Amino acid sequence: MFFGAPVMNDSNVLFSLRACLAAAIVAATISMSTTSALADDPNAPAAPAAKKQEWKPKVKPDETIRLWDGPAPGLEGDPGPEVPGEGGRVKNVSVPSIDVYLPLKEKRNGVALIVCSGGAYAQIASGPRGAGSAEIFVPQGYTVISLKYRLKPASKNIQRDTLADASRAIRIVRSRAEEWGLKTVGILGWSAGGNLVLNLATHPQPGQADAADPLDRLPTRPDFAVMACPWPAGKKITDYPVPAGAPPALLLHARDDASAPFSFSEEIEAAWKKSGAPVRLEAWDKGGHNAFSPPGGTAKDWPERFLAWLKTTDAGKGL
Repeated sequence: MFFGAPVMNDSNVLFSLRACLAAAIVAATISMSTTSALADDPNAPAAPAAKKQEWKPKVKPDETIRLWDGPAPGLEGDPGPEVPGEGGRVKNVSVPSIDVYLPLKEKRNGVALIVCSGGAYAQIASGPRGAGSAEIFVPQGYTVISLKYRLKPASKNIQRDTLADASRAIRIVRSRAEEWGLKTVGILGWSAGGNLVLNLATHPQPGQADAADPLDRLPTRPDFAVMACPWPAGKKITDYPVPAGAPPALLLHARDDASAPFSFSEEIEAAWKKSGAPVRLEAWDKGGHNAFSPPGGTAKDWPERFLAWLKTTDAGKGL
């Protein structure tokens, strides 16, 4: 024994080990919470570079399709390359695309679900959100389409450009309906993706019969619209006038969401009701802004509540 060293009995050692273990658990929990929040939360700070995590998908898309053959409409100058981020996220998207996840032919139920990740229109987790959604819905017969839309700063008019991308995605999916065994095309978005769904559902285009591009002959109105913790993006509900014949809408929101106010979903619900279109707001008391992030999220029952609602709509008849 060294003179002057403290004597550690069994009780001291056990206490020290317990303290170290508790500190490690707390540190890991904080790190995991920060990483999860970054995916969709517009107010979340960037994670330290030293803690950068790689994303490894459990499922891979069957096909990836660029939305536009050449530069996307409205693109100005040279936007530069996409910038990879943590956990499968990317920034500065200027070449929008969709990832397609197909169910087995014998399980196809005829419903396509286009999913739109969030990220304040500054980053997007279309890979993780798409793969996560595919894990949940593809085994049940749904065709999952993950949209990677344009982002700032590559886009100089984010509302216009993301609406164009979502509209194009709807048209591409409809053009492949026979091949993929589809009858219904709906859309679901989280946070900024929920804002995009709101924009798309309130600005449908009927399709132009004489358009040179065959895709432009197809309508862009989704058969149903799901908005999870929709982020206002600095806009008011009056910026999204709900038209007659709007698609049935479902809103998913946690009351304690500190990034996207619950009241915005209430305003959307009221606007839909005023238009006469079907709408439902499903609320959770707790869960925060990432309550519905697939395949995790604290609101574990949201997929079941979504599918139960879908079966009550005209779009979900026969499911």
